[in-house]
Amino acid sequence: MRSFSEISLRELLLPVLLLAAGLLAYSNSLDVPFLFDDYYHILENPHLRRPSSLLIPFLSTARPLVAFSLLLNYSLGGIQVWGYHAVNLSVHLAAGLTLFGLLWRTFGLLPRIASPAVPLAFAVTLLWILHPLQTQAVTYLIQRAEALMGFFLLLTLYSLHRAATSPQPRPWKLLT
Repeated sequence: MRSFSEISLRELLLPVLLLAAGLLAYSNSLDVPFLFDDYYHILENPHLRRPSSLLIPFLSTARPLVAFSLLLNYSLGGIQVWGYHAVNLSVHLAAGLTLFGLLWRTFGLLPRIASPAVPLAFAVTLLWILHPLQTQAVTYLIQRAEALMGFFLLLTLYSLHRAATSPQPRPWKLLT
């Protein structure tokens, strides 16, 4: 794997292009109304109405991180739907950037595709970010649970890869 100083400016712009493509693709979804289970988990959730007790999300659900993120969303913006979509989109794009880093590093280790590793990682990640199946993670608000799961799975794989290939793996092993 090349050092950071060996990375070209063009390669440094690729994550920016991924973010821009994702923002452009999902910009029209920020005003999609609450759907299906969103009513139960957000609009009708009594725990969101009492943000004074931050322990409630952790004690009342099997998905405490999702509940806590919904509590923060509600505390900051009430039931303004665009805030929930913005968080979901942020999680989706963070997962995309993590996938890009994981693919770039993994493809770089394979002798046959080491030279086109960056464009190949970019193309695969762009397809993943923009694929129609991914719209559910942004537009259906309670799917934040799946988006967070995917993000943390990719982050775990990235950390594992870094621990396995790093000359100083200790900090990366702490994340896995």
